[in-house]
Amino acid sequence: MRERRSRMAALAAALATLMLATVSPMASGAATRFGSQLDSDASANSTQSCPISTKTCTWILAEPYQRPTGLKAPRDGTIRKIRVMAYDTGGTFRPVLARIRDGGNQAKVVKRGPLLTYNAQPDIENFPYVIKVFSVNLSVRKGDVLGIEAKRTSLLNCSGQFLPQFQPALAVGGSFRTQTSDTGCTLMIEAQYS
Repeated sequence: MRERRSRMAALAAALATLMLATVSPMASGAATRFGSQLDSDASANSTQSCPISTKTCTWILAEPYQRPTGLKAPRDGTIRKIRVMAYDTGGTFRPVLARIRDGGNQAKVVKRGPLLTYNAQPDIENFPYVIKVFSVNLSVRKGDVLGIEAKRTSLLNCSGQFLPQFQPALAVGGSFRTQTSDTGCTLMIEAQYS
């Protein structure tokens, strides 16, 4: 009788473990994302250049669009997709991962991704806006934030947010630097773990 109870207890424990695994986000296939929330209600609405328009600068995400708790990477891992939304012009950029302090007024870049090219939104008057998805392979540490390197970008929503710019561009592995300017925008960029 005791042996049967032990087997029943072991079976119950195994079933409980299996049930927990099936409801976890990783098991259910839910993608973990951070940065701005890009969905069918989001839109880009501006194109801007760096303060010295002929030179590259670093734009660091300090206030993500519609995701107040999504500024920083929630865990260590690998970013497999970078998702962006553009406005009226296409362009190129390099995604960067950075560390920030003082609300984004100071930053340093810890990793730089590949050069990516995006197209303009085909029709800026109509929703939903196109979300461009790039496959990447960037290791990320908990607490990293997203940014880009570019001379000019239309990956912006300018609705009164804070987007610090650093010019010249921040070097990978450099020290914290204070922003050289800022805009009333946010980057329309989102990272997705594997």
